[in-house]
Amino acid sequence: MERTNFNRRDNGYTRLFVNLGIKDGFTSQFLQFIIDESNLKKEVLAKIDMRIRSSWVEIDKDAAGKMINALDGKRYNNRTIRMNEPDGGFNQTK
Repeated sequence: MERTNFNRRDNGYTRLFVNLGIKDGFTSQFLQFIIDESNLKKEVLAKIDMRIRSSWVEIDKDAAGKMINALDGKRYNNRTIRMNEPDGGFNQTK
């Protein structure tokens, strides 16, 4: 996974926070897990920044809501996933 600077704005993408990271077993299979769970194509993803205790996913703005709805609240390795935009800009409706 690539470490990147997410300070770019108005590039058609938004970043999503995920409360799980490398210590939770998120490694190369993380990409496949989020694609499988969201039913989105990998082309909507720009970058994934894996950290020890959290991760950041850069995703096409139009697909962000679908990914949040698909993953937020799911379980991975006995942990509940929390996924959201860092500024709270997406209001989730379940």
